This record gives sequence, structure tokens and C-alpha cells, in this order.
Amino acid sequence: MFFFYLGNRLYVDYEGNSNRLETVETFTNTDRLLLSTMFDGSLASTIRATIYQGNTLLATGTKTNTTIASKPSPVIIGATHTTDNRAFDGQIAEVITYRVALNETQRIIVNNYLSAKYDIPLTDKDLYTMDNTANGDFDHEVAGIGSISGTDNHLIAQGSGIVQISNASDLDGKFLLWGHNNQVQQALNSVDVPPTVEARLERVWRVSSVTSAGAAASVGTVSIQFDLTNLGYVSASDLRLLISTSGMFTSSTPIAGATHVSGNLFRFDGVAVGDANYFTLGTINPVVTPLPITLLDFTAEKKVRNVVLNWSTASEQNNDRFEIERTTDGINWITIQTLSGNGNSNTVINYTGTDRNPINGTNYYRLKQIDFNGEHTFSNVRSVVFTAPTELNVFPNPAKNIVTINRGADAVIQIINELGQIMHADQEISGNSTTFNLSGLNSGVYFVKVQDEDSIYNRKIIILQD
Repeated sequence: MFFFYLGNRLYVDYEGNSNRLETVETFTNTDRLLLSTMFDGSLASTIRATIYQGNTLLATGTKTNTTIASKPSPVIIGATHTTDNRAFDGQIAEVITYRVALNETQRIIVNNYLSAKYDIPLTDKDLYTMDNTANGDFDHEVAGIGSISGTDNHLIAQGSGIVQISNASDLDGKFLLWGHNNQVQQALNSVDVPPTVEARLERVWRVSSVTSAGAAASVGTVSIQFDLTNLGYVSASDLRLLISTSGMFTSSTPIAGATHVSGNLFRFDGVAVGDANYFTLGTINPVVTPLPITLLDFTAEKKVRNVVLNWSTASEQNNDRFEIERTTDGINWITIQTLSGNGNSNTVINYTGTDRNPINGTNYYRLKQIDFNGEHTFSNVRSVVFTAPTELNVFPNPAKNIVTINRGADAVIQIINELGQIMHADQEISGNSTTFNLSGLNSGVYFVKVQDEDSIYNRKIIILQD
């Protein structure tokens, strides 16, 4: 159990409060912290339990046991137990739990990832500096490899991104970390490319190649692998790895020789990438290897009692059709509309579909994109909520000078004559009802039009004047 307690110090109970470790340091409500605790039964008993702030050791505890017993209790975040009424009054951005004790190399890499992601400075072992504003804020999906010693290392890494780096030829005492600029993962840039390369990914990665003390150092050559899942058909011979020292790729020397590892994995071996270098992936043949993310966006928007679904593609490869699917339970999906695709395209194409019969409650939508060969992929899910129509009451009817309209929800109301002319301008009502003065209207048949967020309602009303 990991918690703040007496004196604003940090405490850890490994197995009950009789086995407690605490920090000397105290913390304040405004602190933004990267905190971790680790138990390693393979170490000497005097150093088996530790607490860190970032890469700084705060406390070490003696533990005689070599393991921590499994417990049937649930994982609880924000309180010490299910009946505790002393909830943590703060924000927790991310919790990571490992079933094994991290070595020092791994812990340094994880803390640099978290530091970049949440913009929390490290006071020790801040090795990835490409996340700084001055260096371009390459702070997305940071990962890294490193080696403090022959037994304390991390030799292959990918993280949550598409880039995996391994096989460093000279990693002893060094780290190689990388992150990207969060631009779109598709080959739309046909300007900032060297000769023979037709287009490159908008997404660019930047590297810190340093010693454990943070000084620039080469790790020799590495293998850089890309997972190109959902990027359409790829021919390894069309791929080019681009590396730059300036962030501009027009003068880069394209690196060919990608190996098709398996599935959607493609690897470049024997690559030299230095500290502060940039790299990205290009194609020499955007027709065969367009490197698209076909779907740029997908939105679902309520329009009165309809749902309008819009999406666009940056490029398409063998795209037969789109099917719009809907579910209300998250399990049973039905196709509500089919739109033809554009086969092969390298231009942005916009699509629109409409659900004219949404269900009261939450409607979930997704796109099913189907190739000519029957292969398909799904989009992310979007949701739109409809509430059941509220009864519209207009009284008295017939009316004379005054009429009351009871709606039960915020709405805009118009009174229209038989010729379709608006006789009473839009009037917003908030709450259950509103009253109209009809003294200026002649006797006759009129219609009350009420429009709220979900619906349009019409009621006929007869006005009888003296």
C-alpha cells in the first residue's frame, strides 16, 4: 500500500502496517511528483524495499522476507481500502504496476518516459531532453534502451508507439531514448524530402543518445523497426529511412534495405543515429506503398432526430466500401448504411452518412471499412444520446388572448399561420412552460412549432378572437 500520511510524508506498507517504510521528505499540495516503490527479494535484506521520487532514492528499508504474498483484495486507487473515508484529495495521472522488480536501467527509462509525458522535471538522470520546448517538444510515446552494466540493461524497446529499436553495437554505459512530435502517421509531406523519395510521414522522431550522466555519446549502430499496421499495403523495397541533424530532410541520404520481418513489421539494420538526430519514414512509390492512415477522422453529431456521421480519408488502397454500424448494447451491431469507397486515391475524400432512426438512449456508431478482397478494419466508436420525447401540451385550445405551452425542456417556439408565415418570432423557453400573448393575431388556424436539441414538434391551435 502506497500512501501519504503523518507529516505529509510518503508511506509504503508491503504486508500490513507492521512492515512499513516511510520517507523523511515531506510533500506539499502543489507538488507534481513521479513516485515509485519497489520490492526486490533478490537483493540483500537491508536494501530490498525502496521509495523513489523520479530517479532520486528517498528511502530504503530492511525486509527479511524474499517475496510478497498474493492477496485476494482488489486494486484500489485513491484510498487505502474499500471502507476508507479518507480519500486521496489530488490527481493521479497514471499508475504502472510491474510483476517483476525493474533494474536501474529500466527504472531510469520509465521515469524519462513519464517526465516527458507529464512535463514533470527530473532532478537526476534526466537523459531524454528532446521533450524540452527548446528541442521541439518530442515528448510523445517516449521509449528507450540502455545499459548500466552487463547485467543491468534494457536492450530492446518499443513502448506504445510504432518504433522499436534494438541491437545497439556499443551500448555499454549509455542510453538511447526517442519520442515523436505527435503529427499524423501518414505520408503527406512531399516537400521536405530528398530526391527519389516521393513522400514521408508527417510524424518525426527525435533521439537522445547519451551516457548515464547525460553527455552525448554514440551507441554505435542499431536496428530500427516500424510496425506499419493499418497503413495499407507496404512493399519493403519502397521504404526509405530518413535521418537528419537539422530536422529538415531535403538533404538527407535515404536509407534503403528494409527487411520485411513478418506481418506489418519492417526493419532497418545497421543504422547509425546520433544524439539530437531526427528520423522518419518515407516512400519512393506512394502508389504501391502510400503509407496512409486511411481514416483521418470520424464524428457523429446529433441533428434534431437524426445522427449525421462524417469522416474523411487521406488516401485509399483497394477500398470497396464503408458500412456504418450501430449498437445500443455494445455487443450486437447492425449495418444502417453502406457507402461506396473510392478504390485507390491519394487525395483527401470526405464522406457523410445519416442515421434517420436513432434509438432513445445511447447510440454507438463505428465504421467498417472493407477492401475488395473482403478484408476489413473498424474505426473508433462514437456515441450520441437521445432522450425520449417529452409530451407537448398547448392550452387552452381553442385560445383567445393567452396560450400556455408546456414542454418540459429547453426549447425554441414559433407560431406559424396556415401560409407558413411566422407570426410570432422565435422565443426561447427554459424550464417547463411559457405563456404567449395572442391578442395581436386574427382568428384562424395556427401551428405551434417547438424545437429542442432532439426534436421538432408541431401542434395545431385555433385562435378565436371577439
